[in-house]
Amino acid sequence: MQNSDVYRIIDEKERLVINTTKMTMPEKMGEEAFKELCTTPLALWTAPAEKIRSTDNLSPTELKIMRERFTVISPILSFLGDLSMRNYLINSISEQYKISKQTIRKYLCQYLSTGRVESLAPKEKQEERPLNSDELNFRWALNKFFYTQRKNSLQTAYKLMLKEKYTDYSGVLLEKYPAYGRFYYYYRKHRKPESERISRNGLTEYQRNARPILSTINDLAYAVGFGMVDSTICDIHLVDESGKLAGRPILTICVDAYSRLICGFSLGYDGGMASVSDMMLNVVEDKVAFCSLFNLTTTPSQWPCNTLPAVIIADNGREYDSTMFGQITELGIKITNLPPYRPELKGAVEKAFDIIQNLYKSKLKGKGVIEPDFQERGAHDYRLDACLTLAEFKKIVVCCIIHYNSKNALVNLNYTKDMIDKSVEPYPCSLYNYSLAHLNSNTIPVSKELLYKTMLPRTVGKFTRKGLIANGQRYRHTDGNFTKRYLNGGDAQVAFEPCDASRVWLVEKGVFTEFELVLKNYDGMSFDEIDKLKSEQKEVIKGKVRDSVQAEIDLQKQIDLIVENRSFVQKKGKKNA
Repeated sequence: MQNSDVYRIIDEKERLVINTTKMTMPEKMGEEAFKELCTTPLALWTAPAEKIRSTDNLSPTELKIMRERFTVISPILSFLGDLSMRNYLINSISEQYKISKQTIRKYLCQYLSTGRVESLAPKEKQEERPLNSDELNFRWALNKFFYTQRKNSLQTAYKLMLKEKYTDYSGVLLEKYPAYGRFYYYYRKHRKPESERISRNGLTEYQRNARPILSTINDLAYAVGFGMVDSTICDIHLVDESGKLAGRPILTICVDAYSRLICGFSLGYDGGMASVSDMMLNVVEDKVAFCSLFNLTTTPSQWPCNTLPAVIIADNGREYDSTMFGQITELGIKITNLPPYRPELKGAVEKAFDIIQNLYKSKLKGKGVIEPDFQERGAHDYRLDACLTLAEFKKIVVCCIIHYNSKNALVNLNYTKDMIDKSVEPYPCSLYNYSLAHLNSNTIPVSKELLYKTMLPRTVGKFTRKGLIANGQRYRHTDGNFTKRYLNGGDAQVAFEPCDASRVWLVEKGVFTEFELVLKNYDGMSFDEIDKLKSEQKEVIKGKVRDSVQAEIDLQKQIDLIVENRSFVQKKGKKNA
């Protein structure tokens, strides 16, 4: 027995010990040697051969591995002193678990050297060793030649590295240089797919096509009251009342994220804030009365929305980021702008567009509907097929929306037990009505008039003795209760209709006070028309200014002549007298 060896007594009666220094299999020790071992200080032969990790610091995977290893060696523990039986069990376990006999002996020695199952846990991962010179070159070459938007292949990056790092001054390859296999192994070991795709293809391409999609709008929309708004250009060409080609209309909709109900829409040739305003006004409109304008009959339960969602979810479009759209927050509405390239967060509105267009496109083929090949060379010019007007197409869209809200079954709907118990049908209108009745829905009742005024463009007006000045025009309040404000002056926020200068509204603390135009000759005109009229008036006056000045000069000459003649007569009379 060497003094440097440390032993652990497994069975004192059988004199069974294990050398924890050499980690050899347990053996029976002679009587004299065992007596000598027993006289050794306790700390020597019970000290563990390695530091044991606490189970509190083990991950679930490491705990699983530890228990599996103990399960492998547990049958052997009862036969440690029986060499033949121990070997037989090792051979059987090796065949059963497809583990080598050497590995089983290793697990057994690890456990017996400490007597604790924690010793079978995987060892802590050691800190990575520093990179050698070749690996430093590998990292440099990957960053310089591979992780770039040049999109070089690995082979190209490897050869460029050899050219830069493993040639002499004359460009001849050195005798010793790393093989491509080592370069490829380093690449695979340190590869990060996310960083690789971003560095080679750009962040935009990664976010659009490769980013993991792990969230949905259902993470936000727990009930009715989360409206998703978006616009699209319809796949159809329309004509005007005279039959001339008018273009492709823009469809803007608001979809409730929870029920997938289309709350409101607008259809026209003008996009931007104009279409958004019309859509929001349609959301709060009485849908039965609205459909009657198209001679369509519907019930309140088929299109039940006439209140605003408390949360508006929009993308980063210019119209949704405008000041005018942001004014609806004065009604208690919260606007949430989605990050770019997150289509999964507005899947409800995108799907609604697809369904609406598919409903009418199959019936309107040959009537201006655009087919997928419209951009291909030699494709048919679908503008020549246009025959529907905007009013006719709008009626078709209303019919499609009614069908979508009341008859379009939501196949991927996640039913709750309460919904099944209450026999809720898988239609958007049914889900909307169920949420209003049984969930904490979050909608805001707003009159159409108040919503209209809230979304009007605004400007800074000024109180003066001549009234409220806004956009260069004078306005007065019909009741005449603003005398003090006229005299004191000061700025004010004013809402106005660009197409009608007849009136404006003073906006103070959410209250809209109407002011009427002082100069009635401008009633019914838009501000652009007034500006144009004033410009024409200036041109007319400007052309006559010279004539007016010349006429005044001529007048002065006439007066001077008359005065001179009179003075001459008076002098002559006095002389004769």
